Amino acid sequence: MNIQKISLSHLKEVSKLKLKKYREETNSFLIESEKILIEALKSDWHLMEVYLTRDNFRLINQLKEFKSFENCKIFELSEKEFKKISNEITPSGIGAKVEKKKFDLNSILKRKNKLIPVFERISDPGNLGTIIRSADWFGFDAIVLSKNSVEITNPKVIKASMGSIFHLQLFEEVDLPIFINQMKKNNYKILGTTTKGKDVSKFTFKENCLLIFGNESMGISKEISNLCDELITIPAFGSAESLNLASSASIFFYELRKNI
Repeated sequence: MNIQKISLSHLKEVSKLKLKKYREETNSFLIESEKILIEALKSDWHLMEVYLTRDNFRLINQLKEFKSFENCKIFELSEKEFKKISNEITPSGIGAKVEKKKFDLNSILKRKNKLIPVFERISDPGNLGTIIRSADWFGFDAIVLSKNSVEITNPKVIKASMGSIFHLQLFEEVDLPIFINQMKKNNYKILGTTTKGKDVSKFTFKENCLLIFGNESMGISKEISNLCDELITIPAFGSAESLNLASSASIFFYELRKNI
């Protein structure tokens, strides 16, 4: 297998993937670490290039086992060069350029799951990555993100997802009022998550549902709340004002998953 030395101009292009603007222009993003690279190779996402420092050449035989690796270009980077493309303080020396996959929102009605998590203006990339990982763990196959949400190719999202980004359909920049009304016409019930509402542990459902989560600091907007058929909550037993969004999402996923 041909391993190429990376050129200076190529290195500069790859390092630009740190920027959201360049990721959008090229419809691609960088992933790092052996775990996330393996998860990408297992998926049907398109890997364009792989970047390895010399001490990580040991991985090549393992990577060859994946059919998706056959057409990948492999580039050798020195540790100094890898630091220029990496988002990590201590880079692993393992990375890849991945083509961003686009999902057609019209396909969402074909999903197997009766429950679809929907997030309004989620802003923290660590939260989103953790939520994607939790959704994957609990067997959900899609997540909907409203306009003005953090992008799924943000490096912190990818890192926190631990590769689960490649297991779900992720719908971005969705106009939520239009989407919710369309789903209502398709007999979906709209559940809003709040600090006040019906105890989620006592909630059961038979219909297809959208599970709406609001922004980390402001919660669900009034416009979206007015579209909800029912509000559900996680009861508090202590004095904390609220739960972290990723933590609350995991609890909702667990409780509602038991009823699917």
